Amino acid sequence: MQNLERSTDKNSWEKIEIIAHRGYSAIAPENTLPAFDAALQSGAHSVELDVQLSADGVPVTFHDITLDRLAGISGSVSDLTVSQLQQLDVGSHFSDRYIGTRIPTLSEVLDCLQTLDRFLYLDLKPHCSWSIENLQVLVDLLLSTGWENRCFLCSFSETILDLIREITRQFSIGYSVETAEKYAAKLELAAADGNAVTIAEYRIFLDRPQWVQIGRDRGVEAVVWTVDDPLDWQRLTDIGIRRIITNALLNK
Repeated sequence: MQNLERSTDKNSWEKIEIIAHRGYSAIAPENTLPAFDAALQSGAHSVELDVQLSADGVPVTFHDITLDRLAGISGSVSDLTVSQLQQLDVGSHFSDRYIGTRIPTLSEVLDCLQTLDRFLYLDLKPHCSWSIENLQVLVDLLLSTGWENRCFLCSFSETILDLIREITRQFSIGYSVETAEKYAAKLELAAADGNAVTIAEYRIFLDRPQWVQIGRDRGVEAVVWTVDDPLDWQRLTDIGIRRIITNALLNK
């Protein structure tokens, strides 16, 4: 997958890839079809979302380890079948407008996002058990729906990414990292892979701006999360960041 071309446009809101975090999660419940549809309508270039497995092995979009924050019940995604998960209300916590909004399957999300402008970033959550068989099902789903050239498979878990590479090199991968102390090692892994990015907490680069060019010299672009302050956005683009994940700054 090719990196975005460097732009000569001085407007920092236009020269970078705007990535909707869990969909347009500032205005609709995160990781739901309304949030993904809102991201499309907002003009976001790309979408980031979280993927876990139901008890019966179906990929669904959900972030948390437990269901209590969004669905108001105890337990985890992997405790329930996809049929049981889709009976839960994950919208009313956000506003009455979204009462009855359900957890979508990844297949439903892929259908929703077929007209997406650029890329889909799938964050494969390490708090569910990903076997090589589960990952093969995921890869087959993405291939059958034509996402191989516009999807990054990302994770904090190097084990998950290693398993993906046992299955395929048709997808770019993303090494997620949240601390500066771990960044150099993740960058080395991404560079060694040759078809990977880093997915990093944005303050890493505000504190160490030299890492942007160090990575680029190794053939590795940085995707940063989660930037909702326009001043931070400007600082990041000033040091060369071109891919930004945001909850709210989608229509700039």
